[in-house]
Amino acid sequence: MLDAAARMTILVTNFLSKNRSLLVIAMNDFQAITLFGTGDPKTMAGGISQALVTTVLGLVVAIPMVLLHTLVSGRSKRIVQVLQEQSAGIIAQHAEKSARA
Repeated sequence: MLDAAARMTILVTNFLSKNRSLLVIAMNDFQAITLFGTGDPKTMAGGISQALVTTVLGLVVAIPMVLLHTLVSGRSKRIVQVLQEQSAGIIAQHAEKSARA
């Protein structure tokens, strides 16, 4: 069974693969406006709308990933601390046995 991080990674990958074209379209619109200029607000509205949609989609992906990173990072730090304490204990026991022999 997949853990939460693996499920989130799969969901994000699927989401990004389906919505990548929106970002490319919005970027192309703004590049065209920069190169050729336009005075028509209707032309710009489509690009702005697409840019806002991609921004929202990016935030929908980014915010849960930041929260997931925080959870996983905290858990890994606790695990590292436990492993360091246990390894120090094992080394101390080994040193005691070596000193007695």
